[in-house]
Amino acid sequence: MTSRASPTSLHPPRPRPCTQVNLIEYNETPGAPFVPSSPEAVRRFRDVLIRGGRVCTVRSSRGDDEMAACGQLGDPGLSWKPAPVLQPPEPLRLAMERAREDHLRAKQQLLLQQQEQEEAACQ
Repeated sequence: MTSRASPTSLHPPRPRPCTQVNLIEYNETPGAPFVPSSPEAVRRFRDVLIRGGRVCTVRSSRGDDEMAACGQLGDPGLSWKPAPVLQPPEPLRLAMERAREDHLRAKQQLLLQQQEQEEAACQ
């Protein structure tokens, strides 16, 4: 999870019994356009799912040196074609776009506040 997308869109309207989510950390793969989430980001994502009524676990990372887990098994140099990069589901994509826009707005507001404080300090 590299953005601040809200996982609240992943909650169905009513909690389903026996629903469990296993979060698996992404193992960085050379040439892939993704990077692993920070442990703090994984924890926050897990906490939101738990608050939404889900049983949620974070699987410990294994196989970084072998490109194992998350569909990353094997040596990419042995494949005759690159692995497909799947698009996120529409609700998640929209949530990620909103989060990105919110982040940019907040960043702009912070920069404006800092600029105003600097100008006030110079007067």
